[in-house]
Amino acid sequence: TSIEEITKLKAKEKTLLLTQRHLLGEDLGGLCVKELQNLEKQHERALAFARQRKERQLGDLNKHFPFQLNAEGHSFKTIQGL
Repeated sequence: TSIEEITKLKAKEKTLLLTQRHLLGEDLGGLCVKELQNLEKQHERALAFARQRKERQLGDLNKHFPFQLNAEGHSFKTIQGL
């Protein structure tokens, strides 16, 4: 029924909000060591993903930078000399 569905959704919302607070470093006092370790692993994976994305974007910029300079009438050697 609709009431059961609403109850389930409210419970899910509560769980998601608590998880969000944990990920933000809030309300950690009630977590056991294993839960804290899992949270740490999640943060490490997220950080690794962000670093990979940043490196990929920087790599893409480095690949296109000389072409962009040539298109604008500059040379990389000229800019290095500045």
